[in-house]
Amino acid sequence: MSNLDTRLRDALSARTATLPVPAEPDWDSRPPRYKWPMAVAALLVLAVVAASSLIRPGQEQDPSLAPTVPVLPVHPAASPTRLLRMTNSTAEVEEVATGRVLGAARLPAGYSMFSLVAGFAADDHTFFAAVQAGLDGRPRIAEYHLDDQDRIGPPRLVAQAAAGRELGQIAVSPDATHLALSSDRTHPITPGNASKAPDSRRPGQIAVWDLTTGTSHTFTAPALVSSLAWSADNRRINWSTDQGSGALDPLASGNPLHYRRSGPTRGQVIANGDVLDIQTTGDQVKLVRRPAGGGASRVLDRWTDSFGMLEDPVVDCTGRYVLYVRDGTRVRLDMKTSRRALTPLKAVKGDDYSYRL
Repeated sequence: MSNLDTRLRDALSARTATLPVPAEPDWDSRPPRYKWPMAVAALLVLAVVAASSLIRPGQEQDPSLAPTVPVLPVHPAASPTRLLRMTNSTAEVEEVATGRVLGAARLPAGYSMFSLVAGFAADDHTFFAAVQAGLDGRPRIAEYHLDDQDRIGPPRLVAQAAAGRELGQIAVSPDATHLALSSDRTHPITPGNASKAPDSRRPGQIAVWDLTTGTSHTFTAPALVSSLAWSADNRRINWSTDQGSGALDPLASGNPLHYRRSGPTRGQVIANGDVLDIQTTGDQVKLVRRPAGGGASRVLDRWTDSFGMLEDPVVDCTGRYVLYVRDGTRVRLDMKTSRRALTPLKAVKGDDYSYRL
């Protein structure tokens, strides 16, 4: 051993002579068992690493070829703080309270945004948007995640609309394991109508996608479904058309749907089956909540409109928060506490965007 080695060893021994000897581990006790979410999360990390090792630097992976990975239920946020600002070409994530843009969703290679169909899950970090390959391509649903630093991850295609049919609405289950898609049942997509809204007078259908298996089944509806909402417990899908409303069990086999309540149904159905609607008389405006089981409607807000612009209310997937235009300003209402909060999200006439919670 060299003189330098000897001096280094002596110096280390002197510095560590007063340190306590570590306790001996209990070799007889069984090691702690990992909880299954941690184990699945570890497998997910390994899968992502393995998949990314197959991509050359600078090459973007085609989401349609991405391997299927397990889907874990998400945990609901205390309050939704983000929303999607949709245009015909982009989907931007914004903060409700500040209007700050967190980023834009990256479209899959070769795809464009399809209409304004999108929605957040209850965790406020997972959202879905409809995309389309080419003018007449089959609409597909891309899934996105925001990380803890609010960065939007790459898209992953998880579902698709019925072949050749016009996509109407999308509803995300609160735990983000299922999707409900409404579409036109009889009218195929043609070059002239690919970007147009489906005709509400034609019969429709609802496809329920299980994202944990990548499978789906379809329910036929008597008319085009104009609104969809999952119940808070993920066990029911509320739906409405211009002729009535109802509910379905997403785990049941695809059967014809029947109205639970007949009659003209305007507005947005929410998690418990109630319907929100904007009603006007001259310049007097009311935000009304109609109960699913019938009975008297409840007025949530009323105002005099001097701005001249109204939009359908937008409800988060829990059915608690609603965003609507109130005399030129977008307002968020907590329907449980009746607390109304102004947002910096202004309504601008002629803009070709819409918001989704």
